[in-house]
Amino acid sequence: MGQPRGTSATRQALPLVLARMTAAVITVVTPLYLARKLSLEEYGTYKQIFLLCGPILSILSLGMVQSLYYFVPRAQGPRAVLLQTQLFNLAMGFVGAVLLWAALPLAAERFPNPTLLLFRGELAFFVLFSLAGGLLETTLTSQGRTRASALVYVGYEILKSVALVVPFLLGFGMKGAMAALAALTLTRFCVTLSMVLSAEGGRPSWTGLRAQLAYALPFGAAMLISIPQQVAHQYAVALSVPPALFAVYAVGCFQVPLVDLLYSPTSEVLMVRVGQLDKQGLGVQAAGLFREATRKLALVFIPTSAFLVVSAPWVVRVLFGAKFDAAVPIFRVSVLGIMLACLPLDGLLRARGQTRAIFFSYLGKAAATVPLLALLVPWRGMLGGILAWLLAEVVGKTLLLRQLPRALAAGGPLPALRDWLPVKELARLCVATGVCAGAVLAATTRLGPVLETLGGREGALLHVAVAGVLFTGALVPLLQVFGLRPIALLASLRR
Repeated sequence: MGQPRGTSATRQALPLVLARMTAAVITVVTPLYLARKLSLEEYGTYKQIFLLCGPILSILSLGMVQSLYYFVPRAQGPRAVLLQTQLFNLAMGFVGAVLLWAALPLAAERFPNPTLLLFRGELAFFVLFSLAGGLLETTLTSQGRTRASALVYVGYEILKSVALVVPFLLGFGMKGAMAALAALTLTRFCVTLSMVLSAEGGRPSWTGLRAQLAYALPFGAAMLISIPQQVAHQYAVALSVPPALFAVYAVGCFQVPLVDLLYSPTSEVLMVRVGQLDKQGLGVQAAGLFREATRKLALVFIPTSAFLVVSAPWVVRVLFGAKFDAAVPIFRVSVLGIMLACLPLDGLLRARGQTRAIFFSYLGKAAATVPLLALLVPWRGMLGGILAWLLAEVVGKTLLLRQLPRALAAGGPLPALRDWLPVKELARLCVATGVCAGAVLAATTRLGPVLETLGGREGALLHVAVAGVLFTGALVPLLQVFGLRPIALLASLRR
């Protein structure tokens, strides 16, 4: 679309992508370490703790943090918007802490896992200051300071991993780890507050707060539906199996952190870029930005998902050990969801203020999730839980996709499909990936008996390495023949 060099969403997102890659290398070790060192019951308790805290943290921000991507690029000075968000999140932190304190006894009874009550105070403190300090990186990214945001993100993830692992190494156990996490979130809150107070701009106002809430609350209402829907399958399984089996299910749901590494920062910067284009009267270029982001995300996500499906038994054994072999079927279904992240739909819709469309898509997912879980969990057990999640995600993406052309048009004529979706490139990519995945599966099946003679983690690691070399060695030249030029894409990302 004739964009100046250095203005593409993926290129501006690169510091955030690199930061998340670095942090993932460090922090992904944490659940892997705990899975190997803890018993199945202890690891199940660890996963249940974050199953309880996660939805509270995601829901109670009510879209105010995400609204910074919309308001800060359009504001004369960011201080008023940032301070409004900070005060709102602090209030929601108190609400979340009270809710968790009150709900934990019931959760401990229903799971059933009375061990959860041992961490009641630490978890309430963790929720309070996690919400209160949750806008740190967003504050920087929304101002275009992606490098500073990347450094902060990496530093915090390193400290979070240290807070989780070191107490176990020193013999303080899970209670010590939860206390260390709570102390870290308090420190993060203090840094965030200092940054907000030092920003330029005017004072908060009720008018500004109402405008921000009018934008954020539809998205927040969507989160009120979306987050419970996202974790409903985990709750359905946790309520029907003991903690040891829930540990197996949690491992099966493990997502290799590529989605967070690429999708999230690309969507965030896409929002900022669309806001800047709209301010300059160049909103028509949003279609080109979305098409470019989709093409590059697909070139990573579709082959990765296919490879993980083919090599799932060995990947699970390498990451978590042989005691989690029962998680392989669940893992195979879970990684299919990576393909759905090729389309950064919610980021584009938020950039155009279409938060109500997001709300109705999440409402559709929630409406589909309830009957799917009611049908599939009793029928297929833990595998039914992850199948229900995947089918509901397909429903949600379909509903968002229907709204995209209107959002891209922004009141003008609807763009042609080829202007915002690289249909031919996606078709070629899927064909090439399917051919390579089938060939690798056939080759590794023949080599399997030889590689398994090593046994244990070493044999599984060699199996993954051989499969990876075969898959990549076949896919890259095939994509080149199909005209997708993966090498040129990597070069553009390097620049």
